[in-house]
Amino acid sequence: SVEPKDEVSQALAIPGVRAKMSKAETSVGARTAPYIQRAFRFCYSAAFRAEEITEGLGITDAATISRFRSACKALLAAGLFTDAGEGRYTVNQAEVSRLRALAGAMKA
Repeated sequence: SVEPKDEVSQALAIPGVRAKMSKAETSVGARTAPYIQRAFRFCYSAAFRAEEITEGLGITDAATISRFRSACKALLAAGLFTDAGEGRYTVNQAEVSRLRALAGAMKA
């Protein structure tokens, strides 16, 4: 199999990460589920508030901001995000590394 090029896609390919993403998607409504992966991607190497993500995307509607906020909270509950303070979230790199190591150990 061809390895995905970018770091985020590689992280999303880890079975444990996929399972936690799925759990987060299930915990939110169908309309919010697509925002889970987007939030993970945006917050992979930086900490953002939902309002900052939407501002960066040029989105101003309250519903979308609310969905990103719910997505961030679901990722936090699943253990894939850490609270960076001031309403900002970032990917829990320690957890991603732990799940990567576990996946590697299972292949042995």
